[in-house]
Amino acid sequence: MGPGIREVTLRPPGELALPDVPPGQWQIGFVTDAVRWADQHKLAITNVRFGVSNPLTDTIAVVESGNPPLEIELSSDTGRIAGTVKGPHIGLVLVERIGTPRFFAAFRALLTEDGGFLTDELAPGLYEVRCGGATGRAEVKTGETTRLDLQAPER
Repeated sequence: MGPGIREVTLRPPGELALPDVPPGQWQIGFVTDAVRWADQHKLAITNVRFGVSNPLTDTIAVVESGNPPLEIELSSDTGRIAGTVKGPHIGLVLVERIGTPRFFAAFRALLTEDGGFLTDELAPGLYEVRCGGATGRAEVKTGETTRLDLQAPER
């Protein structure tokens, strides 16, 4: 982890504390490996609130006089993106949720030998998919698989 980056793990019963954060403007990144105990279904982050701020898209203001709670909403209501990359490509597909900071909302998928890929358990929303110079957008909807085929430019 680089300077100024801290990793905090949420522990039961669901309390999160970020100790020793000085006042100022902060960008918070969210990554989850949360799983629902009952059926082992992976949960996706669908919403985050810090008072009236949306930390998924905005910086938050930390003040000395007291701060609102950081609320993270998780859901098993997810979808997926499946497709192919045609033309010259590398073996990795990068999937980023549009409207969130790039370095916090990226998902990766490996390409099969025939150029196929699948990313699942994505929160509903609009995503940009990139591989080998090819770029496309896909809207993820709950319970659905969105198909996206990309054509990588010739090198």
